[in-house]
Amino acid sequence: MKTEKERNLTGRHMARDADQDAGAQQLAKAIAAGRNATSQGSFVRSHDGTVVSTPNRRLAAVNSSMSIRDLGGSIFGTVENPENAGIAAAGERTTLSTAILQSSQVYRAGSPLITIPTPSLADTDYLPIWQEIPSALETIEPGRFAKVDPSGESANLPDHVSASEWPIKSSGNLDLENTSQYALRYEIKRRDFAQRGVNAIAGRLWQSIATGLAEAADKELLGALASESLATFSLADASAAGIQYEELAAVIGDNAIGAISTASGDLQADAGSSTGFGVPAEFTRATSQTIIGSWRHAAVAVSEKIDLLVERLGADGSLAVTVWLDLHPLIADSGKFWTASA
Repeated sequence: MKTEKERNLTGRHMARDADQDAGAQQLAKAIAAGRNATSQGSFVRSHDGTVVSTPNRRLAAVNSSMSIRDLGGSIFGTVENPENAGIAAAGERTTLSTAILQSSQVYRAGSPLITIPTPSLADTDYLPIWQEIPSALETIEPGRFAKVDPSGESANLPDHVSASEWPIKSSGNLDLENTSQYALRYEIKRRDFAQRGVNAIAGRLWQSIATGLAEAADKELLGALASESLATFSLADASAAGIQYEELAAVIGDNAIGAISTASGDLQADAGSSTGFGVPAEFTRATSQTIIGSWRHAAVAVSEKIDLLVERLGADGSLAVTVWLDLHPLIADSGKFWTASA
């Protein structure tokens, strides 16, 4: 499913050449260091996202973190500007942005991905304290002006004009205590190093990690939408919600509910109309449902850093690579989403 955003931005570079394989380079350095790691206290990831040592268990390992933006993550927006996105030119290597563009169906449908703001150090008269930066996804609805009778005695009195629905739709502030933690672990055998070498292994694992992050973001948002008890899609409901036709997109889950193929070979989600109208769609295995909507009304917040641990598994040279990240769905208006009828 090719979005309007992709059509408009085709050919633009999202990262400088020096950033093209930053993820693979950092991963290769961590793997190389892990092969030479000496036994020390082991590491666990605490609830606040920090990787800390546990001295009661000995482990030969190195821990590190990778910045989303240093990895060519220019596709990520911020709370202030969630629509900061682009598309990479053909032939570019796997940056985080190109991987998400290729693999995240909610992003391709129109949902922005934003980084979770890091708490800042507040200066007080006593002790410095960490303070959270409030963050939320907000959308603004058009004001619905009502016609009034200019001949009426009270037509121009403000208290005789009915109050409109509040136009600001908000997901509510992101709660850092309730972000979802995701983890991924790969084991690298000695024969893998002999056959491919560190750099080749790091490049392949990085591609898997980056595209896996995209799928995890899809799972987080689609799961949150599925829990909203969405109504069944109809053209009338989409029109009543003020959604333009070109905004509509569908993500079809692994049950392929409502999936149809047009005569030209395009995938669509059945809109339940006798006219045979369908909504442009793409498949995902991140949900079992088919969700249709205007995707700019929801987003996924992603931790600014990806935590990484590389540990030696034994004397034979085998390693394990474990990656952690945090995700959180931001839904400003669930009334802009529906499910497809079976």
